[in-house]
Amino acid sequence: MSLVNQMLKDLEQRRAELPRGDSLRGLRSAPPAAESQRTFWPTLLITAALGGVGYGWWLTFAEPGMQHGLEAPPVAAVVATEPKGWVAENAVAQQPPATEIDAAWDKTWEPRTAEAVSVAALEESSAQYPPMAHTTLAAEEPATPTPSTIKQPAPQPAPTTTATTVASTNNTGTGDTPSMRKTPRLPSPREQAAHDYAAALDALRAGDNTHAEEFLRAALEKIPGHAQAAETLAATLLQQRRNQEAEDVLAEAIAAAPQAPRLLTLHARILADSGRDAEAVALLQTPALSGDAESQALLGALQQRLGNDAQAANAYRQALTRAPQRGAWWLGLAISLERSQQPAAALEAYRRALTDAALDQHVVGYVRGRIDVLDNGKG
Repeated sequence: MSLVNQMLKDLEQRRAELPRGDSLRGLRSAPPAAESQRTFWPTLLITAALGGVGYGWWLTFAEPGMQHGLEAPPVAAVVATEPKGWVAENAVAQQPPATEIDAAWDKTWEPRTAEAVSVAALEESSAQYPPMAHTTLAAEEPATPTPSTIKQPAPQPAPTTTATTVASTNNTGTGDTPSMRKTPRLPSPREQAAHDYAAALDALRAGDNTHAEEFLRAALEKIPGHAQAAETLAATLLQQRRNQEAEDVLAEAIAAAPQAPRLLTLHARILADSGRDAEAVALLQTPALSGDAESQALLGALQQRLGNDAQAANAYRQALTRAPQRGAWWLGLAISLERSQQPAAALEAYRRALTDAALDQHVVGYVRGRIDVLDNGKG
């Protein structure tokens, strides 16, 4: 099934449940396309990899009283074909219908595309940056002297000028009374970018995407590697189906901040959503992502879809080193190991997948079926 179409449907359903207006609107989805059995599980594992971060961000942003459990989106019928290669012939009876597994997986792991993940990042940023007071950045005005700030002149030496204060003598009166004023200081580019970013979030809350885009682009002009501004701008562009512009924004931000994992991963998701798996794999192999569990899991799913099971297994192992509780990743590892004719290692990985209580019962049933087959030496 098309990841983009499925996620657009997921976002549309979520937006309908929100009790207040959402600033990012207008998503529509097309019916998912049928897939062959060979690409079925790799696609499911990619959707699992896309969901981890975005789901936690959405829970953080959700208003009190909102229901976190979401029903699975409708799933189109999948044309079932006879398993080949790594699946034994008698495994057909063990496996539930493809549509049931697909729906169960969607419900359990809440798949997200690059667009949905970027929207979740926007929502996380909104939670971190509450509505700002509408003020204008400007140089500091000279301060009015008060008794506590008036500095008495020393007899020696004569008053001097510093970077922050200026002492002057009032020659119009009978006495020498100094006055103090602050030296004007212009806001730094980083401060201006932060102000633009906060203003963009305010505009998004108000449903004003046009001005939000202007503020976000202004922030990126001042700080080209501003990760949050780049993510948020990519979200608004993806919502408007301006995918190429979103990709360009991320590419420019990555050029300015090449070690930003979130920008790299989001760019890889956009590439994967558009079917450019090889490009996404190359990006995910960036050294900066070697320690990121979600990125490694996505890399494993893409390598598996490309048929590179040895590389897929290695990526899944890297991800599981940092998050051993993720049953979906153990399942991905098990599938690649079984394809690679390593039944003993695959059996152990399937068993580890069952330790994750979050797995839906349909998926659990499939895993148990594979365990029975391998236990009996039929795999």
